Order: sequence, then C-alpha cells, then structure tokens
Amino acid sequence: MNDDPKCLEDKDLDPKKKYIAFVSGDDAVPNIMTVGEDDISLNSLNFALTTSIVKATPRWGQRAFSALFDWKQNGIIYYMPDVTREELENDWRVTLMVKIKEWIQDNPSLFLPIVQSWSQDERENLQVPKLRKVLKINS
Repeated sequence: MNDDPKCLEDKDLDPKKKYIAFVSGDDAVPNIMTVGEDDISLNSLNFALTTSIVKATPRWGQRAFSALFDWKQNGIIYYMPDVTREELENDWRVTLMVKIKEWIQDNPSLFLPIVQSWSQDERENLQVPKLRKVLKINS
C-alpha cells in the first residue's frame, strides 16, 4: 500500500479517491483503476497483473501464454536464434525489440512484447506449449 501524497500528485490523481495501480517499470505508464468507479473484479485485476508483468518481462512462459490466449492480447514476437552476448549486443533486431518494449511500457498499447530464443523453448520446466509449436514453426 502506498499512501504517499507525492505519488498521487506525480500521477495527477485525486487524493480523495482510492486507487489500485500496476506498474511494470520505473518509467512505465501505470495501469490505474479507481475504486468505486472502475470495474474492479478478480478478472480485471488478473488481466492488469498479467499484462503488466508480460510488458515488464517479455519472455515466453505462463503469463505470456495466458495474456495471448486467455486474454486475447496481441503479441509482437521476436523468436531468435541462440547467439553470443557480443552478437546479441550488435543485433539490430534485438535493439528494435528493446525499443518496442520500452515504447509499449511508456504508452497505452494492446500489444505485448515477447522475446524467445530457440534453446529457451527447450526448457524442461516450461508449463505451457513450446512457442514454436504455438506459432506452428517446424524446426
């Protein structure tokens, strides 16, 4: 719980009202619900939590799967080969996805970024279908 008046002022919120907020990064646009005005239900809270987490950590897993298939959100997916750190730092596609992720966090958007490498799709503890299977990519 945050009852800091400066926080309300920084977000241009009425101090007489109560809010529920999900923030996915320091500079991200928060998902704010006003108590008594917005439809606040288990579903709406689950949606806000799921999409906020995927925006902050754009990788394939249970939250991303749920956001795309349970909540019918749109994804911008970069499914990449395994590369070295140096190749990663010099890959324009990775740079583009970082900028897309930042833009999605900073602006209201119905898109969710997802980045996945081939080897990460082979994790033993993956609780959802492999991304390549979902995207119908033959490997």
